Amino acid sequence: MLLLVIYHLCIILLGIGLLWILGDFTVHYALALAHRYKISTFFIGLIILSLASDIPELAVTITAALKGAPEISLNDLLGACFTDITIIIGGAGILLRSLLLKHHQAYHFGYLLMLSTIITIIYCAIPSLPQASGFGLIAIYIIALSYLWYSWGKKQKDLPLTDSPDLILHHSTQQHAKYASLKLFACFGIMMGISSFIVESSTHISSLLLITQGTIGATLIAFGSALPELMVGLNAIKRKDPELIFGAALGTVFDKLTLLLGVLALCSPAGVTLHTSRGTILFLLVSLLITLLQIILGKKITKHVGYSLMLLFFAYIVYHFAW
Repeated sequence: MLLLVIYHLCIILLGIGLLWILGDFTVHYALALAHRYKISTFFIGLIILSLASDIPELAVTITAALKGAPEISLNDLLGACFTDITIIIGGAGILLRSLLLKHHQAYHFGYLLMLSTIITIIYCAIPSLPQASGFGLIAIYIIALSYLWYSWGKKQKDLPLTDSPDLILHHSTQQHAKYASLKLFACFGIMMGISSFIVESSTHISSLLLITQGTIGATLIAFGSALPELMVGLNAIKRKDPELIFGAALGTVFDKLTLLLGVLALCSPAGVTLHTSRGTILFLLVSLLITLLQIILGKKITKHVGYSLMLLFFAYIVYHFAW
């Protein structure tokens, strides 16, 4: 058994290393795509990268619902939301010490965080999601992103597309920008394949170590399914691009809380029970409130916020494995 655990751990470590390298290329091509089509990197992360990373989870969501086990997908989606907020935004605060936001960035990031926080509070207050609520959640997703696209587009008329040095220093990025979309999706496709191996190895380790499926769904599988956007977010931190950092983190969180949970509800005639995931929902709510208050009050993410989110992440792990 020990040899099997070591074997799967090696696969996980190798996979994470490859994801880090591919994440760097993904951010590079995302910046090139933003430059070519005059799109903010915030929307590249918010729409293109977040939706691409959610494709495997969408398949899992539909399959779990049709098999009559929506709670499996629910734990995965909520755990991935929490992981994105704490690791990406917390990592930005710790590694960059202080991530200052412009006024329009703080407004739009705060808007998306406010919506996510309100939705999470509602999830805390209700026992289940009825099937009809799926239409409302999907409608919220479409309306919110439409408003962001309209309002951000008006701001961008008077603002530079990006402050990233990549578009200034690397002419090769501009020369090959027309191929950026193909390279971007190719990188993401490879990342999805690698992530599936990591999730599979994590599941094998859990079965060998006799860890419950609920714990695995909310932790290891959630972390594994969030790996693509995590690596994109961490590489965006390295490039100090706040729009891509928040786009990657908030985009996937908002997608999961509205679009994917909406699809899950629609595919579940009996509805989706929430009370079994109450602990994960509360942890997610705290992480959203910490981030939202910091953006509203300070318009920046500091190292103290980063350490707070990371401590919350470790408390979450302890809660699931020790409870």
